Amino acid sequence: QAEPSPAASVQGGSASTTGAVDLIAIGHGSGDFIAHSRLARELHLFTINGHRKARVAVPAPILAAYISPHGEFLILGDAAGQLSFRVFHDLALRHSIDLAPHGAIECLALSPDEHDLIVGCGDGSLFLCN
Repeated sequence: QAEPSPAASVQGGSASTTGAVDLIAIGHGSGDFIAHSRLARELHLFTINGHRKARVAVPAPILAAYISPHGEFLILGDAAGQLSFRVFHDLALRHSIDLAPHGAIECLALSPDEHDLIVGCGDGSLFLCN
């Protein structure tokens, strides 16, 4: 079995990043993937070969992530109740929705046609966005 590339880990990829990788999501087409460390509150975008393409600080730990099937956008839900929409190829923030009164965003799912987003919050609320 091949050893994983140390360049593909958040810990090995940056001297300023500490803590374990808590969340990983891989893009469908390119093989690029995101890695997140809750302790460091950083989001990283890597190629499948371990080359870092982007790194951004995030205000709260990310609990849920979805990458669109064509790799165009990324939807994130965090512990502070923020739902954010980012461009996948550079992690640029495009829009956010504040659901903080309902607690952390624990999970999210997008319909196959990408028209309906369902968000599950810490207080038991479910939101359907289209």
